[in-house]
Amino acid sequence: DRPPPRNKVFVRKCNASDTWQQWRIEPRPGNRSRVFNVASGECLSSETPQNPMETTANMLACTDWSFNLNGTISAWSRAPVQPNGAPWSLGRCIDLQFGEGPVIQLTSCKHPPTSDDPIEIAYVRKQMFTYEPTSRQLRTMPEMFSPVDGGHCLSVERIRPAEPGLDPFDVHGHGAYRTRFAHMLRSIESAGFNSLAIVN
Repeated sequence: DRPPPRNKVFVRKCNASDTWQQWRIEPRPGNRSRVFNVASGECLSSETPQNPMETTANMLACTDWSFNLNGTISAWSRAPVQPNGAPWSLGRCIDLQFGEGPVIQLTSCKHPPTSDDPIEIAYVRKQMFTYEPTSRQLRTMPEMFSPVDGGHCLSVERIRPAEPGLDPFDVHGHGAYRTRFAHMLRSIESAGFNSLAIVN
């Protein structure tokens, strides 16, 4: 069986040598750009509501993005009056879900904070990213994760990454997929189910 496609966008701890965390920015007219993942060559799309966001190999579905002065990255619309973006995505920004991730989603752009309330500021800053031309990484604001890490980076993955501190490849650890799957089956069996069909 083939594994699921590697086209889902999450945040991971930054690794400058990981090409799945590297993005090529292609400038276009009108302060717009297209964003391509270096490893896959696919572009970042807002074609359909996605959670998490996804890349696509369909160049007709590529979205034009604006890298705004306030640090947000917003999608353009592909309606007749606003070409080069999906109609539903106009006025939507790339967003770190709940300010914690690891999911990267597309939601309505937040207005600048009107006070010094830290909750209001954090609500806006989860939509702010920096692009580092040298490493070609898109990085969250540094306070979103460990200050030592200085933020996390957008990465293309097959599935949702394991929670922080859990190593999915440690066969004896709590984060191991095999261990987690065994616990799930044990729970189902204890609930009285005698058979289970698993669909990838």
